[in-house]
Amino acid sequence: VEDLKRVQQEAIQLEQEMLTSSHSSSSSTEPVTDDFVQAIIEQYDVNDKGYITVEDLKRVQQEAIQLEQEMLTSSHSSSSSTEPVTDDFVQAIIEQYDVNDKGYITVEDLKRV
Repeated sequence: VEDLKRVQQEAIQLEQEMLTSSHSSSSSTEPVTDDFVQAIIEQYDVNDKGYITVEDLKRVQQEAIQLEQEMLTSSHSSSSSTEPVTDDFVQAIIEQYDVNDKGYITVEDLKRV
Protein backbone atom coordinates (compact mmCIF):
# COMPACT_ATOMS: atom_id res chain seq x y z
CA VAL A 1 0.00 0.00 0.00
CA GLU A 2 2.82 2.42 0.87
CA ASP A 3 4.55 1.67 -2.46
CA LEU A 4 1.31 2.38 -4.33
CA LYS A 5 0.89 5.70 -2.53
CA ARG A 6 4.49 6.64 -3.27
CA VAL A 7 4.07 5.80 -6.96
CA GLN A 8 0.82 7.76 -7.13
CA GLN A 9 2.39 10.77 -5.44
CA GLU A 10 5.31 10.61 -7.88
CA ALA A 11 2.86 10.48 -10.78
CA ILE A 12 1.06 13.55 -9.49
CA GLN A 13 4.35 15.37 -9.02
CA LEU A 14 5.58 14.42 -12.50
CA GLU A 15 2.34 15.56 -14.08
CA GLN A 16 2.42 18.85 -12.22
CA GLU A 17 6.02 19.41 -13.29
CA MET A 18 5.14 18.51 -16.86
CA LEU A 19 2.19 20.91 -16.92
CA THR A 20 4.01 23.77 -15.23
CA SER A 21 7.06 23.41 -17.45
CA SER A 22 4.91 23.68 -20.57
CA HIS A 23 2.94 26.69 -19.29
CA SER A 24 5.74 28.58 -17.61
CA SER A 25 5.97 32.23 -18.55
CA SER A 26 9.59 32.40 -17.40
CA SER A 27 12.17 32.61 -20.14
CA SER A 28 14.77 30.86 -17.98
CA THR A 29 13.13 27.45 -17.81
CA GLU A 30 15.45 24.47 -17.69
CA PRO A 31 15.41 22.14 -20.69
CA VAL A 32 13.54 18.88 -20.30
CA THR A 33 16.06 16.09 -19.76
CA ASP A 34 15.90 12.62 -21.26
CA ASP A 35 15.79 11.14 -17.75
CA PHE A 36 12.79 13.30 -16.85
CA VAL A 37 10.95 12.33 -20.03
CA GLN A 38 11.74 8.65 -19.52
CA ALA A 39 10.48 8.85 -15.91
CA ILE A 40 7.18 10.30 -17.13
CA ILE A 41 6.77 7.61 -19.78
CA GLU A 42 7.59 4.84 -17.30
CA GLN A 43 5.18 6.27 -14.73
CA TYR A 44 2.23 6.29 -17.10
CA ASP A 45 3.05 3.46 -19.51
CA VAL A 46 2.57 0.39 -17.32
CA ASN A 47 2.40 -1.98 -20.32
CA ASP A 48 5.78 -0.88 -21.75
CA LYS A 49 4.32 0.29 -25.06
CA GLY A 50 6.78 3.17 -25.25
CA TYR A 51 4.08 5.84 -25.28
CA ILE A 52 1.22 7.23 -23.17
CA THR A 53 -2.39 6.60 -24.19
CA VAL A 54 -5.71 8.07 -23.09
CA GLU A 55 -6.23 4.94 -20.99
CA ASP A 56 -2.85 5.45 -19.27
CA LEU A 57 -3.73 9.04 -18.41
CA LYS A 58 -7.17 8.10 -17.14
CA ARG A 59 -5.71 5.38 -14.93
CA VAL A 60 -3.13 7.67 -13.33
CA GLN A 61 -5.65 10.49 -12.89
CA GLN A 62 -8.15 8.11 -11.28
CA GLU A 63 -5.43 6.76 -8.97
CA ALA A 64 -4.55 10.33 -7.99
CA ILE A 65 -8.19 11.08 -7.22
CA GLN A 66 -8.48 7.93 -5.13
CA LEU A 67 -5.31 8.81 -3.24
CA GLU A 68 -6.60 12.32 -2.60
CA GLN A 69 -9.89 10.92 -1.32
CA GLU A 70 -8.04 8.49 0.95
CA MET A 71 -5.89 11.30 2.32
CA LEU A 72 -8.94 13.50 2.92
CA THR A 73 -10.75 10.65 4.62
CA SER A 74 -7.76 9.80 6.80
CA SER A 75 -7.45 13.43 7.88
CA HIS A 76 -11.13 13.40 8.91
CA SER A 77 -12.23 15.92 6.32
CA SER A 78 -15.97 16.16 6.00
CA SER A 79 -16.00 17.16 2.35
CA SER A 80 -14.66 14.96 -0.40
CA SER A 81 -15.98 16.34 -3.66
CA THR A 82 -13.52 15.34 -6.34
CA GLU A 83 -14.75 15.04 -9.91
CA PRO A 84 -14.28 11.82 -11.88
CA VAL A 85 -11.76 11.82 -14.69
CA THR A 86 -13.49 12.43 -18.01
CA ASP A 87 -12.50 11.30 -21.48
CA ASP A 88 -12.55 14.93 -22.61
CA PHE A 89 -10.05 15.89 -19.90
CA VAL A 90 -7.49 13.21 -20.77
CA GLN A 91 -8.06 13.67 -24.50
CA ALA A 92 -7.20 17.36 -24.08
CA ILE A 93 -3.91 16.37 -22.43
CA ILE A 94 -3.13 13.95 -25.25
CA GLU A 95 -3.90 16.63 -27.85
CA GLN A 96 -1.72 19.16 -26.03
CA TYR A 97 1.40 16.98 -26.19
CA ASP A 98 0.75 14.74 -29.24
CA VAL A 99 2.38 16.86 -31.93
CA ASN A 100 1.76 14.44 -34.83
CA ASP A 101 -1.90 13.59 -34.02
CA LYS A 102 -1.10 9.93 -33.34
CA GLY A 103 -3.58 9.67 -30.48
CA TYR A 104 -0.87 9.06 -27.86
CA ILE A 105 2.19 10.77 -26.34
CA THR A 106 5.68 9.56 -27.18
CA VAL A 107 9.10 10.29 -25.70
CA GLU A 108 9.77 12.59 -28.65
CA ASP A 109 6.53 14.52 -27.96
CA LEU A 110 7.56 15.09 -24.35
CA LYS A 111 11.05 16.18 -25.32
CA ARG A 112 9.48 19.02 -27.30
CA VAL A 113 7.75 20.42 -24.21
